[in-house]
Amino acid sequence: MPKCADIHSVFIIGAGPIVIARLVFGFAISYVSFVTAAEPTGMSGSYLVYPTHDIFCARPENAAEVIIDEDAAGLLKRLVRVPDCHAITLLPGDYPMKKALHLKSGLSLFGQSGARLLQKNNGDLIIGSSITNCRIVGLELVGNKERFTGAAMAFQANCKSNSFSGLYIHDFGGDGLSFNGATTQYNSIISNRVENCMGAGIGHYWAAGDALIEDNFVCRTRFHGIIVSRGGSRCRIADNTVVEAGYYLKETSDFAHGIAVDGSGVVHGTGNVIIGNVISNSAMAGIEVADFQDNCAIIQNKVFVTGRKHYGIYFGGGLTPSTNALIATNLVQDAAGSGIRVDSPLSGEKGITSQVTITGNTIRDSTGSGILIGLATKVSVIGNVCQDNAKSSGSGDGIFVRGRGMPSQDITLTGNRCFDDRVPPFQGYGIFLINVSGVRVSGNILKPNKDGTIHQREVSGATITDNF
Repeated sequence: MPKCADIHSVFIIGAGPIVIARLVFGFAISYVSFVTAAEPTGMSGSYLVYPTHDIFCARPENAAEVIIDEDAAGLLKRLVRVPDCHAITLLPGDYPMKKALHLKSGLSLFGQSGARLLQKNNGDLIIGSSITNCRIVGLELVGNKERFTGAAMAFQANCKSNSFSGLYIHDFGGDGLSFNGATTQYNSIISNRVENCMGAGIGHYWAAGDALIEDNFVCRTRFHGIIVSRGGSRCRIADNTVVEAGYYLKETSDFAHGIAVDGSGVVHGTGNVIIGNVISNSAMAGIEVADFQDNCAIIQNKVFVTGRKHYGIYFGGGLTPSTNALIATNLVQDAAGSGIRVDSPLSGEKGITSQVTITGNTIRDSTGSGILIGLATKVSVIGNVCQDNAKSSGSGDGIFVRGRGMPSQDITLTGNRCFDDRVPPFQGYGIFLINVSGVRVSGNILKPNKDGTIHQREVSGATITDNF
């Protein structure tokens, strides 16, 4: 690491005048002069920054001048203001941040291994507003959730086409990364690690969308691990690992999903894809897509051990119904409620969730039923395996369909295997139908189970053939 004794031309920037001195082996032997405080001006487009002897130095690449400041946040602020500064690389060391760092468009901020920004005040650590084409790579961002609020990184309206990768974010009193506003789009959040945050791990709010959220590790959040809310659309949430979302909630509360896509009942969201994620030990659902969503795909995810009473994967809504979903080739194991659930709010007064295909999933060891269809219409359940569900006698079936207030309608159950080979078995019926109209049940393998193959109550317009 460079030392001050090796520097020939130095700019020392503090709150007062600038001291300019020529240093040789740590001694000022040439001259000392005092000038009016000023920002560094365009010496280079790229700067190296490093801590030494309790001060912070910035050197333009391929130049001898060095800018020095006792305040890391102040030094970075000055560099960002240089008109042609397009890249800042932080060398290993700790950088206490007494104020937030405000980004500008086109800036790349790199951290070499061991470079750490330390939160030293309330509020967000890094802030962006109306910025484009920024890159932040390789930094460790260290919060202090016991003392301070705020996110590690917060981006407001009109932040577009920025990328964030290789970050290690932990111990913040708010979100790890937070994006807000319908004009915040096309951002990439790839291969980051977010731990021990008192908000969400990665949050997109108020219709922020068109994001790529891929290959991140999110662990021990207070709220959702990853959330896209209030109309966020066309996000690809892929190959992430989410562990213990809701870890910091009290035992009396459980509203934290591993991955949540939620319109909050008021803003329409569409075209979100949730694929290839691994989710374990969430306080509530592993994956929830709800409240005014459509054209969603939930594919090839693995969900293990969900919260105190809830489901592995949920589609529908408690405030507003959702439509058009593909739930395919997921593995759900040890859900605290049902493995996969599709439902609508209340008894249909606000509309009914519809046009859902559930196919090729494997659901094992749920406390409730393997697949639960509440109030819904035009639902196809095809080629799923529901094995060893219901943790106690009478607590669940392989596939359970039940209308509420009105019948669930136009339901197809084909080619599923619902069985319990435990001794004794607890999974009740292979298929349980109650308050259902227009149901087709064919080609299912439904034994062994504790109570039998198919149970019907208040069912009309049923076609039941070739089940075993």
